[in-house]
Amino acid sequence: MTFPNSLIEHRFQRGAERLHRLGPRAVAEFLTEVAAAIGGGPAICNKLAELEFHDAGARRSHPSHGRRRAVQ
Repeated sequence: MTFPNSLIEHRFQRGAERLHRLGPRAVAEFLTEVAAAIGGGPAICNKLAELEFHDAGARRSHPSHGRRRAVQ
């Protein structure tokens, strides 16, 4: 994603961090509002599906998958 200037990039990053801290429901509501505003529901769903696919692959290939670290 490209931004016209560093201020917008900074605002975008801080906004994403705040949204993440609010949790899954807030993220879902935000995505629903953005999709309605831009008519981008199918595109957002496609990107979410890509993330799910990549996340599943990362979990399968991670060396510590399925193992818990001993607490001492």
